[in-house]
Amino acid sequence: MLIILAVYKKQLKSIVNVPFLLSLVLMGVQITAMYKTYGKATPSFIDKTTWYFYLGAEAQAAYTGITLQDERAARSEMLEGKSWKEISKLSTQDLLRQLRDNKKYLIQQYLKNEAQNTVGASYAIWKSPLFAGSHFRKILAHVLAFVSRLQNVFYVLLVLASLWLFGVQYRKLNPAVLILFSIPLYLIFTSGISFGQGDRFNLVFFPLILIVFAYVGSFVPRLKDWLTD
Repeated sequence: MLIILAVYKKQLKSIVNVPFLLSLVLMGVQITAMYKTYGKATPSFIDKTTWYFYLGAEAQAAYTGITLQDERAARSEMLEGKSWKEISKLSTQDLLRQLRDNKKYLIQQYLKNEAQNTVGASYAIWKSPLFAGSHFRKILAHVLAFVSRLQNVFYVLLVLASLWLFGVQYRKLNPAVLILFSIPLYLIFTSGISFGQGDRFNLVFFPLILIVFAYVGSFVPRLKDWLTD
């Protein structure tokens, strides 16, 4: 993305420096080590297994009418003893098959997960032993969960509002901000692959979307006045 931006701005010479070249060398070392260890170089192996045991399992279970637990157990047996390269291949094949033969349940489960992760609270609150035991602690857990849910919804609304502002003001914006904005947008889009996550993905990037929203909002006079008051 940095190279694309440099080409767009006709500033390719600005990235030909020691830190940037060193980062490319380090990436090359990491990719080579990954290929030697796993037989494949990829940004992540986790994304494939997340699909396989979450959305893929949900859609398949809905299609066949069995429980999600049984479907996940069958998939776990299927991957037992397989290498990461083989797991990646099987997961990709399952994804392509369901995109072809199981679109209905795939879309239904994806939208369900998106909605659940958009309004869901942090699951860590319910898992924490700090909120177990006394009645007061349980009440506190419910209060914190409510705050977490509000924050999660607010985050998603800010992303959608920023997306609209980008569409209106795209000619005035720095392309680098669009690159930054692509991160929370990507997280929201891909969060539907899993379920029960709450604000797990969004919380980390909350400061980022606040900065992006303030930046794109500064090009709208009324919104600028409100942001600077």
